[in-house]
Amino acid sequence: MRRAFQTLARSRDHYILVAEREGQVVGTVHLLIFRHLGHGLHPAAIVENVVVRGAYRSQGVGEAMLAEAARIARLRRCYKMALTTNVARKRAHRFYERLGWRRTHYGYSFDLE
Repeated sequence: MRRAFQTLARSRDHYILVAEREGQVVGTVHLLIFRHLGHGLHPAAIVENVVVRGAYRSQGVGEAMLAEAARIARLRRCYKMALTTNVARKRAHRFYERLGWRRTHYGYSFDLE
């Protein structure tokens, strides 16, 4: 895992956001910036791995991390941020919608392994 973080740290297009409480990691977000071919190569952002430890949910941790992700995406001049979430995670859906995220697309996965 350490090697993976070091690899991402060398890229200016990857951001690993970490929330800490009392010296412990309680949440993470992976933000990826890319150039969108369909939008004249304007940058866009993808949010992945939004994870908050169970005991720290509903305490503003996820909201703060996503606000920071949005701040970074705006600084990088992204025209949008997007994420996917498992269809079964109804609580997560309510969380994102409460923060102003809109459901605009259907997402699909295709396993390659």
